[in-house]
Amino acid sequence: MDKHYSKVSFYRLAKTVTFCFFIVFSGASIGAEKINFSPAYIKLSDAIGATKSSQQEVAKNNLQEMANYLNGLNIAQTANKQVVFSALETAKKNPSVDNLTALSSALIKLEKYVNPVDYKSMRKQFIKRVMPTFNAMAEAVNDKDMDALQTTFRIFNRAWAKRERVVHETSMGHYGRIETALALLNVAKARTALSWDEIALQSNRLGETLRSFNNGEIIATSNSDMGLSEGITLLNTALSDYQQQNSPAGNQHLLTFIKNWPVFENEVSTRSPGLYTQVESHLPLIIAADGNTKSQVKLAQLITHLSALNPGANYTAMDAALILLREGLEALLIVIALFSAMKATQQKSGQRWIIGGAALGLVASLLMAWGLVRFLPSNLAGSTREMLEGIVGIVAVIMMLFVGLWLHSKSSVVAWSKFLQKHTASAVTAGSLLSLATLSFLAVFREGAETVLFYAGILPKIALSQFFLGIIIALLILALIAIIILKTTVKFSIPVLFKVFTWLIYFLGFKMLGVSIHALQLTGDSSIHVLDFLPTINFIGFYPTTETVVAHSVFVFIVFASISWQNKKQ
Repeated sequence: MDKHYSKVSFYRLAKTVTFCFFIVFSGASIGAEKINFSPAYIKLSDAIGATKSSQQEVAKNNLQEMANYLNGLNIAQTANKQVVFSALETAKKNPSVDNLTALSSALIKLEKYVNPVDYKSMRKQFIKRVMPTFNAMAEAVNDKDMDALQTTFRIFNRAWAKRERVVHETSMGHYGRIETALALLNVAKARTALSWDEIALQSNRLGETLRSFNNGEIIATSNSDMGLSEGITLLNTALSDYQQQNSPAGNQHLLTFIKNWPVFENEVSTRSPGLYTQVESHLPLIIAADGNTKSQVKLAQLITHLSALNPGANYTAMDAALILLREGLEALLIVIALFSAMKATQQKSGQRWIIGGAALGLVASLLMAWGLVRFLPSNLAGSTREMLEGIVGIVAVIMMLFVGLWLHSKSSVVAWSKFLQKHTASAVTAGSLLSLATLSFLAVFREGAETVLFYAGILPKIALSQFFLGIIIALLILALIAIIILKTTVKFSIPVLFKVFTWLIYFLGFKMLGVSIHALQLTGDSSIHVLDFLPTINFIGFYPTTETVVAHSVFVFIVFASISWQNKKQ
């Protein structure tokens, strides 16, 4: 999907989901000196929606309102402004998708011209903050110290993620080379048959590109956007490379696909959630395995399934419903489990803390989604979202261990009787309340931003009526699930209820831990060591890598050790 389409889609989303009881924050530019283009984007997105629904007169009225707003802004008569109004006139005469796309592109250029970014200062900050981290990483490569390399690689990756915008916006040639070298370096250090020569090669290429950018050199590049069809072509090329025993070329093509995957992943996720999961699960493992025979079969299957999709077709209400159901169900189960536990014990303050945590998580996820779309290009927004999802998920798992331990401590009749005697007239302890609220917040925050971004991606290809219908269907299903859980749990004795919720929290924590580590592996923030003899089990978040197996083993050990300790204590 085009970069400008992503931006327009978000403003449209911000307006429409207000009626679905979401809290929306405007896209006004920060600072009094900035000119606010948000209303113009909203009118443009309305015109796109009307055009998609064949409502040409409505689209023309939206464009006229957009023109009226822009005329009221204090913008000097420049070439950029003239291009926008020329595109506006063309679009008003013929509000086609192509004309509206051209208008969107012109409007974005005008906004960048009117609200300029101080790239000179950003470049200085880039050199100051990023280069020391690279130098530390290069030193670890020279010393052939893998422990130091793993640490410095993560530090460099974080520094790069914070400052990469200046490279992306001023030199796409450098940006592409840096991303490629970084990805290849990550794969090189993750191989079972370690080659320090290959690691040094990628490290040197990365350093040369960084120094070239710092010196103000120019690298030509193509600014073409990649869609799903181009991505499938890359996968076919990679498969051909592997079949011809050319693993480096095959890995390079898969890395290019992964780098661009966040731009068009919503086209896959909304039409086939299972296939979306397979793509994210298998591709890093195929690269780490150098495209061996077993991996080639998996890659061929992915290509077949992706080719069967029709990315040009419009989305339906069912697509919109599946997004919310897929992303919201896990968070709902966690929140409802905590809420039911507090309701069963008649702890009203605990119920308020849990609902408050979930509400705060929703607001925070909307803010994060707005920030990702507003300040980052679409491919960076996607990869940053994956990284945040992984980090937040791991923090949530830690909280799940604490909450699970607390729930299990109340899951026997004797322990429950002692609890009632101790807290007859008082609420749950402040520490427990904070833990419950924090977990509720993290559960919603982790899934909320991804849901918003997926909706932003499908809006240009779905009628507004279908979009609303899909959300209503999903909300009704989620509400029904919540009611069933609340009604069913009332029939359980409280110790049994706490025991059920303990194991539910632990199961969701096990799955979330695996998914979070895998998300960090996708973005290169975690190493990948493949275990070919193990299967991928998406349902429980199990992936055949050393990192996942070790993390899951530690998680299971902690769970059973804490249960054993609680039982002895009771």
